[in-house]
Amino acid sequence: MTFTASCNAYLKNLQQTSANPEATSELSLRPHLDVLLQDAIALFAPGLQAVGEARANEWGRPDYVLTQNGLPVGYVEAEKPSADLRHLSGHAKEQNQRFAANLDRFLLTNHYHFQLFENGECVAEAHLPQSASRVSAAQTQPLEDLLERFLQSEPLSVATAKELALHLARRTRQMAFQAELSLQDENSSLQNDLIAFREVLLPDLPADEFADLYAQTIAYGLFAARCEFHGAKSTFTRMAAAEAVPKTNPFLRAMFQRLGVFDLEPAIQWIIDDMTAVLANADMANVLEDFQKQSGREDPVVHFYETFLAAYDPALREVRGVYYTPEPVVSYIVRSVHLLLQSHFGFDTGLAHEKALILDPATGTGSFLFETVRQIEQQVRRQAGASAWKSYVKDHLLGRLFGFELLAAPYAVAHLKLALQLENSGY
Repeated sequence: MTFTASCNAYLKNLQQTSANPEATSELSLRPHLDVLLQDAIALFAPGLQAVGEARANEWGRPDYVLTQNGLPVGYVEAEKPSADLRHLSGHAKEQNQRFAANLDRFLLTNHYHFQLFENGECVAEAHLPQSASRVSAAQTQPLEDLLERFLQSEPLSVATAKELALHLARRTRQMAFQAELSLQDENSSLQNDLIAFREVLLPDLPADEFADLYAQTIAYGLFAARCEFHGAKSTFTRMAAAEAVPKTNPFLRAMFQRLGVFDLEPAIQWIIDDMTAVLANADMANVLEDFQKQSGREDPVVHFYETFLAAYDPALREVRGVYYTPEPVVSYIVRSVHLLLQSHFGFDTGLAHEKALILDPATGTGSFLFETVRQIEQQVRRQAGASAWKSYVKDHLLGRLFGFELLAAPYAVAHLKLALQLENSGY
């Protein structure tokens, strides 16, 4: 069947269904859009799969996700035929603006008018005449070109730190919005997380700030897990990321283990899967090499947050002063304090002395604490041997190591990084 023949069958079915007094303005027409998309896939991209929702989704998930080899390559949202796509209002306007801004490839339609967005820009439009009984090949050509461009898009692949930060930031903004919507539902599992977070850390934490914290923490935790992941790209999944979080961080581990199950709230799951797919398909060797080359920093998990936050919320970065001290300076300061404790304060083991309380009052993602732990580990192993390290951490280190941080997401990242550091050291 030609694409023009598919369009004629599509228009005929739309008109017949619309004439039925029992039909709804949107959901009753959805099966016909399904068929048109499947016909287009068969013509232009046979390897693609389109999964659609059978019902209206009040929590804002796109109506269709298109995947190739399990990786999302595009999304489709269908409005009712009477909707003017260029002059949407209210919820529809806000939702679709977010989809267009935060998703790489997004197709918006009212079943007759089609708009294709790539990286936030409308790059193509096409119309099918709503009143015509038949259309010619010339009339369907713009839609054919639009769908061919949309369906033949390859899964996103990034190879630089800046690209990855930009793509993660866009999806994190969408996730924060989805999380905030979910928190309006009393039955949402996120409500339990918010209650737990208020009980443990911040009693007055507003729901919107928790949604932002949740999104940033999940995004950065996925990035940290991807940095630690050494398997094949195709095996990096939500489950693999959840397993990478160590037991020493029970709150973050519990949050991530929720990512590893299949009963996630749909409003959150689809964007987490999209983010996971971006990380799975990223050339992480090049990303990490590029990050070290551009920043001069060795540890991307600690320092990538500055790059990420600049893309995610540059105003917040400026207000909170999220600018990190270069690693050589951190190392110099920590070693200097270690030597001064030995030479001026009578602590023969420096920072490793059990009476030396260590406080970083603006810890960020833990650069100074990370370097302090490394310095202490070297001292302990040098003086007492490798076998002493595990018991030393438990009995003489954790109780005197403190860090304060205004932003909850960097706090969570610092906690994750220190936990990974200690786990890798043998604790």
